[in-house]
This record gives sequence, structure tokens and C-alpha cells, in this order.
Amino acid sequence: MRSARAGLVVAAPASARVTHLPFTTEDHLVSAVDGTTTVDGAGKIHVRGSVWQMRVVSDSPYLAGDVTVVINYNLDPVTMTGTMWGTSTQLPDAFDGGFTTHWTGTFTGDAAVWTGRGVGQGFGELAGMQMRYTVAWAPFGDVMDGFVFTPGR
Repeated sequence: MRSARAGLVVAAPASARVTHLPFTTEDHLVSAVDGTTTVDGAGKIHVRGSVWQMRVVSDSPYLAGDVTVVINYNLDPVTMTGTMWGTSTQLPDAFDGGFTTHWTGTFTGDAAVWTGRGVGQGFGELAGMQMRYTVAWAPFGDVMDGFVFTPGR
């Protein structure tokens, strides 16, 4: 008796080659438009829809250019702690396209210092790429460290 598997050829899945390209950025504030600000009964500040335009200096051509960041946050002005979140659109000078990102962060309790992390998806010439990063407050804007993932490139 012959096995039902006899003669069956099983192909191994093709492994996608992904390159991890490290990057560092300095995001310098160019302009800011205030969002809607409210203060609740406990004195906590809630900001929605603040928009920052920043110039990005980076060791990566995938990031050096301009970024627009939409910022939302809740801040306790007594403890200087709270949460923040938002989106950004990264437009590098070297490509027709960029990254759309979603990020979250926390105020650390030290003035307006905050840290966070984010993930972005490429569009245009960068479609299919992804970026992951950590971000932290700096006196001039922000500093990001992370990786751009370039599948099949």
C-alpha cells in the first residue's frame, strides 16, 4: 500500500530578506500650532491636536528631511507626569514618499521632559518599509534612535 504522501513535494517557504538599518535623528522645531487645551476639575491639562513642524537632521537618507507631528497629551502640572500620543508624517528629502507613524510617550516628572516610542509604515517610494524608534525630548526638539526595515532590498 502506498502512502498518501508518496510523491508529494513540499516546498520550504521562501524567507524574506529584511535589512535593519540603524538611524539617529535630531528633530529641530521650526513651528508649532497650539491645539485645543482644556483643564479638568483636578487641574490636569489636556491638549488635543497640537501640530509641530520640524526639520530632521539624520545619518539616514530615509529620515533626513521634514516631519509634521500631531501631539495630544494629558499632563498633571503639579507632578509633571502624564501621557502623550499622536501621529507623524516623515518626508525625507531623498525620496518621493515617506513614513506615517503612530507614537506614544510619557512625561517623566522632570519639567516637560518626555520619552516615547513609535512605529511607522512607508508610503510612496518607501512603501513596504517600516521604521521603529524610541524618542526623547531635547532642548531643540527631539532625538530619535531606531531602525528602518527594508524588506527585499
